[in-house]
Amino acid sequence: MTEPAGALGWGSLSHRLGLVALGVVFVVSLTFTALFAIEVRRDALQAAAAQLELRAALTADQLSDALLGMRNEAAELAQFSPVQGIMRAASAPDRRDPVDGTDLEAWEDLLAEVFLNMLLVNPEYSQARFIGKADNWRELVRVDRRDDGIFKIPQAELQQKGGEAYLAGIESASDSYFSSITYNREHGRRDGPPTIRMVHPVRDGSGTLFGAIILNAPYESFISSALNLETRQTVIIDRFGNFFEFMGAGGQTGFKFFKDEGWRPNRLAGIAADPSNFGRPIRQGGDLAYPKPVTDLTGSLDLGMVVIPLESREAIIAPVNRMLGIGLAVSVLLSLLALIATTLICDKVTAPLRLLGQAVGEGPDALRRYKVDGGRTDEVGQLAIGFAALGQELVRQAARYDRIIDYAGQGVLTIDPGGTIRSVNRATARIFGYTKEELLNRPVTLLMDPAKARIHQRHVTTAALGIEGRRMADRREIFGLRKDGSTVPLDVSVSRAEFDGETILIGIVNDITQRKIREDERAALVEALERSNAELDQFAYVAAHDLKAPLRVINNASRWLEEDLEQHLTEDTRESLDLLKSRSARMEKLLDALLEHSRIGRTEHATNLIGGTAFVEELTELLRVPEGMSFETAGPFDRAEFQRMPLLTVLLNLVSNGFKHHDLPDGHVRLLLEDAGTNWRFTVEDNGPGIDPRYHDKVFQIFQTLRPRDEVDTSGMGLAIVQKQVKVSGGSISLSSDGRRGTAFRLSWPKCAPQRRDAA
Repeated sequence: MTEPAGALGWGSLSHRLGLVALGVVFVVSLTFTALFAIEVRRDALQAAAAQLELRAALTADQLSDALLGMRNEAAELAQFSPVQGIMRAASAPDRRDPVDGTDLEAWEDLLAEVFLNMLLVNPEYSQARFIGKADNWRELVRVDRRDDGIFKIPQAELQQKGGEAYLAGIESASDSYFSSITYNREHGRRDGPPTIRMVHPVRDGSGTLFGAIILNAPYESFISSALNLETRQTVIIDRFGNFFEFMGAGGQTGFKFFKDEGWRPNRLAGIAADPSNFGRPIRQGGDLAYPKPVTDLTGSLDLGMVVIPLESREAIIAPVNRMLGIGLAVSVLLSLLALIATTLICDKVTAPLRLLGQAVGEGPDALRRYKVDGGRTDEVGQLAIGFAALGQELVRQAARYDRIIDYAGQGVLTIDPGGTIRSVNRATARIFGYTKEELLNRPVTLLMDPAKARIHQRHVTTAALGIEGRRMADRREIFGLRKDGSTVPLDVSVSRAEFDGETILIGIVNDITQRKIREDERAALVEALERSNAELDQFAYVAAHDLKAPLRVINNASRWLEEDLEQHLTEDTRESLDLLKSRSARMEKLLDALLEHSRIGRTEHATNLIGGTAFVEELTELLRVPEGMSFETAGPFDRAEFQRMPLLTVLLNLVSNGFKHHDLPDGHVRLLLEDAGTNWRFTVEDNGPGIDPRYHDKVFQIFQTLRPRDEVDTSGMGLAIVQKQVKVSGGSISLSSDGRRGTAFRLSWPKCAPQRRDAA
């Protein structure tokens, strides 16, 4: 059967063309829908990877800030005056601070108050301690956080921590460090959760290790409190295998410690252990992960922590799949309208991502101003909102770091390999007298002496620089050139950094004008002191020769008068002659003592050593022990060894004074010895009349006696000579007496004598 002529059937050319056109439109629409779905799927995955990257960066920065904060807290505590006072008081014989007289217990109480306040404002910390190296690393001050409050631990409960693992490397540590994560231990036993510890070595003025400031925090709660994670899954793994799992909205936060029973490595441990995975998205099963290590600008954090935010791949592409189904349905039902409908829908759906991409391309200011339509609740809208929030937070952090550098007290500038200044902070501009705008994109040689500028570029290019920096011209002075043509002395260090394939030189500049002024003043003072010492030598010579010569004439003349006028002398004239001779003899003793006092430390003694037993025998032979009195010694003299002089002179003077000023016919004087580590501790005590506390300082002054000179044959210089000998030798001496009965001189004498001439 055939169609009638002129009838329109499916076999007609127009219908065939219509069907062909419909098929073409359908195929084009279907192809366009498929290609669009692929493109949107790829964009969604890229946007998700970028979001994961920002989440990883934000989380890593939060952890870095928390860890740096803990380190900075410990460093600041070490500089507080109570810590310095405890070191000084602990080293003093009477346990009092030689600077202001504060005793050791008062300094410890004050440091405990500082620890209490610090724990109050840092609820994530569980313990603050100051541990001394002495006595097997015994705790000096400790404050604990417990369930019922914050408490200072009594002295009786303080422990020795010498065997703890976190102190194993402190002797060689040049700066503070985080110890290995271990369980909290008390009295050698496990007592508490896994704990992170910041250990800050504390050294005295000579650089000798005295102890450590240690801050404790429960590892799990410390890490949790440091983070402000959004409601998405994140895993944090450290180098020990400990891991945290933040499961997202409605989920639980899990922590697994590698020493816990039943611990197994996290499924992402392999990704965290391979540095080649860092900084790029990784597929892990049905998830997309972005591992990032936790670092800081100083490079001083080394916990091996890796942050791994996760996003379900299915959740990322689910919106795309739904749109593909809609597009296919529209293509089947409305082929002619599929292309237009798909275009309109896709334009509406991807508007937040398109606008966000445009803002990212225009720079930080545009990203900061970007806002997502609050009515968008679909996945793409939420993805754009989250991406924008993380991007804006990253911009704020970058601005904060720029502000920190700009307001730093030191000059900071960056230079490209060609020697052009790329950035400067306020301090740099202030040092050289320019504005920041005047220095940007100018050659760095603008800030140098022209004679030095010619060799600067070659020197920097060939220098072996690293991230730790290198001090320039450390064996000579370096000067910068100000805008007004004047020069300024500088301390400059330069380091090299690689960023995005570009080499950047970082310069740290300090104006040391005031330091140079102080050095010049010090040199002038040293020169004046040397002139004063020369004058003192001249005075000593005059005292020894010119002043003593007239005394010898007076003494000889009085003796001749006595011989020539022997028959004519009366009782009064004989008494006058005796008085003349005694006063001239006293004057000669005073001059001898004054000469000895002025030469202390200015003449070197022979460095011959003598055993303690032989030393006591020689001291006893030199003493004039009055009849009826006794001299005793006690202590480890048989194991001791001393430099003979001037220690023999000092002890002979102290022991002789005990006999000379005694008021009992059967009195005794005792010499006691104690080993005090780096020092010998001597005590010279007697049962004599004592010294009133009002005169304890006076007795060490020259020409001072507590009894009239006619009653005791003394120059008044003995204890002044003793005190100067002790100070020049690097020791200390103190006096204790109630003024009624008995006196004790306590002498601390170093086992290794310092350079006496420099000390004098």
